[in-house]
Amino acid sequence: MKALTNSLLELGSGIQARCYADTGPVQDKVWAQQAGIGWIAKNGNVITREYGSWVFLGEILTNLDLTPDVPHTQHCGSCTRCLDACPTGAITNPFVVDANKCIAYHTIENR
Repeated sequence: MKALTNSLLELGSGIQARCYADTGPVQDKVWAQQAGIGWIAKNGNVITREYGSWVFLGEILTNLDLTPDVPHTQHCGSCTRCLDACPTGAITNPFVVDANKCIAYHTIENR
């Protein structure tokens, strides 16, 4: 991402670009869905058709005029596999995660 960001900056003196990967207050999941990467599932994660939720999101913000991709649509339907599989019951309702019960939250935020 840093290499791509640097390449974008070299395109001209007026170009601005900055990359993020869990380093700033960026709505990465919403933007991933808008970019057509996947959809936000009931567990709060982005799900892709190819990799499921095994993805790491990163963003490059730029002032370049780019053609947007088609946003992804929701595909969870009545599926509850992620809710049923949560080992701590942290997904209390579809799209609602109780951070106090979430292992990933504590792993990241309470190092």
